[in-house]
Amino acid sequence: MPETPSPSPSPSPLLERSVSPSLGNRDSPAPPSDTRDSRTPPAPNQPYVTRSGRSSRPVGEWWKVNHPYQHAKEQSRARRRGGSESAAEVEIAALESANAVRALSPSEMIEYAFLTSGSEPVTYKEAMRRDDAGLWHEATQQEYDSLLQHGTWELCELPAGRKTVGCRWVYRIKMNSDGSVECYKARLVAKGFSQKPHLDYTETFAPVAKFASLRTVLAIAAAEDMEVHSMDVSSAFLNGDLDEEIYMAQPEGFAAPGQEHLVCRLKKSLYGLKQSPRQWYQKLHSTFVELGFSRCASDHCVWVWAKDSVKLIIPAYVDDLTLACKHIPTLKHIKEELKKRYKMHDLGPIKYTLGIEITRDRANRKMYLSQRKHIGDVLDRFQMTDARSVSTPLSKSSPLTKEDCPQSPEDLEYMKSVPYLSAVGSLMYLAVGTRPDIAFAVGALS
Repeated sequence: MPETPSPSPSPSPLLERSVSPSLGNRDSPAPPSDTRDSRTPPAPNQPYVTRSGRSSRPVGEWWKVNHPYQHAKEQSRARRRGGSESAAEVEIAALESANAVRALSPSEMIEYAFLTSGSEPVTYKEAMRRDDAGLWHEATQQEYDSLLQHGTWELCELPAGRKTVGCRWVYRIKMNSDGSVECYKARLVAKGFSQKPHLDYTETFAPVAKFASLRTVLAIAAAEDMEVHSMDVSSAFLNGDLDEEIYMAQPEGFAAPGQEHLVCRLKKSLYGLKQSPRQWYQKLHSTFVELGFSRCASDHCVWVWAKDSVKLIIPAYVDDLTLACKHIPTLKHIKEELKKRYKMHDLGPIKYTLGIEITRDRANRKMYLSQRKHIGDVLDRFQMTDARSVSTPLSKSSPLTKEDCPQSPEDLEYMKSVPYLSAVGSLMYLAVGTRPDIAFAVGALS
């Protein structure tokens, strides 16, 4: 008589909290069906959130995503495999695919491109060959126009005995805290690794605000019921002035017609140059000094403005500024002064900064910091979404020694395929930011 299988234990609450809500548990029952699809328009004033279908994918096929517009591409591939389609059939298939995309709204187009592209392109040519080439070209054109508006370079002949610094386009998809697509970003980056010391650059150090300083400012703002706003400097490095004479090749895809033989003599610092962070920091510091701020002695990326009984605190992390002030007119005045000097994005009351989601309880004068999205991304990247959570990540009575390292050639070869450094680095960012409870374990493993 076959044995009756024992019922499996119900998952613990800790396990349920450790799994990202958008991914779910692959062993759990399927959620109730949703009559909406990704074409359903969002509610007014609500972001367009991508609903992932990964929970229904097998473990070995987690990268596959179903999409209502995928049928056009699949039909086209099926025709090509058959090898018997005529020129008219090929043209009809291309029109069907184009019309399916052309009928989408702007928000649906961004979602469609994000789901079908897979990942960000690596080169300019790759970006222009993709299904979402139009979005990448628009982002690239906006970045190029911004470079020209800032007067970043001037075209000239390359002097004898000098070499140019190369450049390349870098593409990223910027996400919101809820996982939805915010925008497509393109950045022209100089190949600073080819710069020669004492000729193309000298000093390179530039500080950034410490996480401890940011948490301290937020704690002060919560205790004193301050207004906390966030601002972002657009193309921050382009505001720094260069002291050295640097020549760069013209950007790919944007060479001046009839002047392809000329090079760019840089007048402003550019992303990728070794001295760019330092030049931007010096520019930002001089601006705050002009506005009457004093720099904090313990953290050189925190500035304080104090006059009479009003004070305003600004920690800066490269181009992300957090402004804390109880006096609203003073806060607005400083914002206007910064907008006169730089191209700024006023993000309003702080909700999300440096990958940290901030929730405020003004009634009880508290702030809650969370890196939920980063944790979900890390679990998904290393395929640990179904791992069980424990209250003690690492026992201090079991020290790690060299004997625990792989010794045999087989183990050494296997460890080459294990992303150990990447995993520890991702956890270290959490330990420094909002999860000091895992600091001991991460420190021991690093």
